[in-house]
Amino acid sequence: MIRFISAIFTAEDDPGFGEVKSEVILLAADLVLERFENEANIFLLDEPVAETQATVRIDRSTCKRFQADFLAEDNKRLTELGFNWLIGASLIEVLREFAKK
Repeated sequence: MIRFISAIFTAEDDPGFGEVKSEVILLAADLVLERFENEANIFLLDEPVAETQATVRIDRSTCKRFQADFLAEDNKRLTELGFNWLIGASLIEVLREFAKK
């Protein structure tokens, strides 16, 4: 299920935000990962993304999200493990792998 998808981000509470298009990672039908160099967010979508869907709209002011900076682009450990490992791992396995010394 892991694949890249286009996201159109808006912010209903900030009309000046406009629309920002970005490539994100679809981790599951209802989970989208947005990554930057040193930060990352997981968005929990209200409705699942269809298998053939190429774009999803996300309102930053209303969509549930979890800040998960350990999934940012600058985390080489995630690159080594891969996203398939991530979605198959238990929470405890993830915590053990990403615990900082």
